[in-house]
Amino acid sequence: MRRLALIGLLFPLIFLTCSKPAVVKDQTNFDKGLAALAAGNPDEALKIFRQLTTTDASSPDGAYGEALTFDAEGLLYEAISSYQNLIAKEKDFVPALRSLAILSHRAGLDGLCVSMLDQYRKAVGDSASILALRADALISLGYYKDAETAVNEGLSKFPDDPEMQAVAAKYYLHSGNPNKSRQLIDEARDAGSDLAGPLNLLGEYYALMGQTDSAAQYYEKSLQADKDNFYHKADIAEKLLAIGYDYPAETLTDQLLKTNGKSHRAIMLKSSIFKFRGKSWNALDTYGAAAVVLPNSPTVLSHEAIFYYDVYNSTIGETYMNNAIDIIERDSLPVGVLVDVQLNWIRAMEKTGANSQTPMLLRMLIGAFPQDYQVIEMAAQIYLKYAPPDSTRKMLEIFEQAIANNPVRLAEAGGIYARADSASAATRCFFKALEIDKISYASMIGQASLYVKQDGSNTAIAFLEKQGEPAASYPLIANDKITYYSDNRQWDRALNIAERQAGLGPRDLNRFRTAINLAIQINDKERALKLIKQCVDFNSGIPAGFALAGEFYIDIGKADEAAECLSKATALDSLSVPGFILEARLDTLQGRYDDALRTYRRAIAADQYAGEAIDGLATVLIEKKNDYANAANEMSSAIATDPSNPKFHMTQGWAYYKMGRYDLARGSFEKALKFDPRNPLINYYAGINYFKDKKPNQAGECLRKALAGKLPDRLRSEAENTLRDL
Repeated sequence: MRRLALIGLLFPLIFLTCSKPAVVKDQTNFDKGLAALAAGNPDEALKIFRQLTTTDASSPDGAYGEALTFDAEGLLYEAISSYQNLIAKEKDFVPALRSLAILSHRAGLDGLCVSMLDQYRKAVGDSASILALRADALISLGYYKDAETAVNEGLSKFPDDPEMQAVAAKYYLHSGNPNKSRQLIDEARDAGSDLAGPLNLLGEYYALMGQTDSAAQYYEKSLQADKDNFYHKADIAEKLLAIGYDYPAETLTDQLLKTNGKSHRAIMLKSSIFKFRGKSWNALDTYGAAAVVLPNSPTVLSHEAIFYYDVYNSTIGETYMNNAIDIIERDSLPVGVLVDVQLNWIRAMEKTGANSQTPMLLRMLIGAFPQDYQVIEMAAQIYLKYAPPDSTRKMLEIFEQAIANNPVRLAEAGGIYARADSASAATRCFFKALEIDKISYASMIGQASLYVKQDGSNTAIAFLEKQGEPAASYPLIANDKITYYSDNRQWDRALNIAERQAGLGPRDLNRFRTAINLAIQINDKERALKLIKQCVDFNSGIPAGFALAGEFYIDIGKADEAAECLSKATALDSLSVPGFILEARLDTLQGRYDDALRTYRRAIAADQYAGEAIDGLATVLIEKKNDYANAANEMSSAIATDPSNPKFHMTQGWAYYKMGRYDLARGSFEKALKFDPRNPLINYYAGINYFKDKKPNQAGECLRKALAGKLPDRLRSEAENTLRDL
């Protein structure tokens, strides 16, 4: 979700009155600071910039350089505060306006971006990049009429500029004119620019189209255009992660960390990659390095708090949030920074259920900022969940006025109503959003989910198929269609979509995992083998790519090919955890159970949060060693690494089941079903446990769900026999 600006709060509006905008004074030394920054040495850059202030306290050069350094390092709140202080003091120093606008757009604060650009334009006039940035921000805000005006103005002034053409193409895609969109993006591409800016915008356009690998290729071309800039490399790593290319992003991130292991931007990137993979503890441990280097940074403290909430440690999370707020108030940072931190705190509390502070924070925000959309939106969510009907009705009246005809806000509102089981209100918002924004993906996903609840998967499938392209290529839409077709046992259609997604994003291992799993489920070895080969071909430099291929070779009974994959994975990284897990699975397949246990323990020694390795270890203890008690204990450790992983709860439940502790097993299986209610395997295990636990109604419900999905023949037979015995 793009965060809307807290104009007047986050950044007091300062209007330029100068006749001649100021620029950097000591360009020579300022450039030395920029060079240090580009090389990935922010400490040296800060030293140079602060020396400029010492040499000439009346010059804005040092303060501007310091703000740029905070900006580059991803210290959002410090950067915003520094830019604000500079502009308040030096009202004619326009470079800071442009820099703050760029930062705001990158951070999703697009209202602030537009405000800064409008002031910048008044001071120095227009350029293609400024008009393109302004139009892009308006699109992100959902202000489509204003965006149309901005696009037309930009194209009339700079008709051949590739940045302006790429942003205009994005606008026409949203507004339902795909032919005009294609024409403009072709012109932008044919301009053949080798500049980073246009190439990045081309990448964003293709990502929006669901053409993931095309997007990645433009991002990587952009990297080559400025390959020696540390922070441009960080920008590209972030963009690759955003499209699901976590391993290419990790390659760049590791290069950044090798250059400067203390860089907050690089540390945050590595943590974000772990978080993307569902490894919350690894993310927290990694980000701890930033907390050591910058213990008094409100940005770092608030991020650290969110990471603690991600691992369900609300006590420490609350402490870090309070520390961040204390520093923000002590140092008189912009009020909007405080609001942003408090809203993020509420989101974290609601996500984890540790929300005792939510009412107090929300009352404070509503009292102080009753007209701010972000506060209104959050209040609507909370009121719908907890408040009495009269209070909720009044808040929703305010909320509806704030939504107006903005497709971004309408899609968000639809999601809020859907979560509150207000289906008719949600549908109204989703369809109204789609009338304005023809590719409101959030509205498509939200409405399809409602159809599943109301009418079943068939209606949802028909609705999503009707959306056509580019929705059919967009990963989140495609994933939902795969799920819905699978629910209807239309495996071949699900596999066709999964195969196409793997082709559109072949460096996203998760896409191959989905497609190969489906091929194996329908016993189509030929398609599975073809996909495994493609996975290896496109990811030959990644140990995890070979490990994934090896896992699937084992699943289809090709041990020699799996061993070859293990050899290649080990050659790339002898301490790769996925490699260890593959080796242990091969040991298990070949009857070397003690070796398998030792290898799993090597994986755990390499990464104490490797829940998959702990799960593998426990499975061997259950199935080959009959050591159910130790298996159950091991799974407690796995669950601690990822409490929302349904497979971990299922394995622990199976250990309890084998011990005859059907009461404990029931709790584990119910937790697994909470996180993955459609999974046929979990439903099978839960069903037979309910049968043993003398709960026939629940047993019958779970077993029927299991049989509606894809089960191995032996388990299907057992499920059918158990149903007959009920």
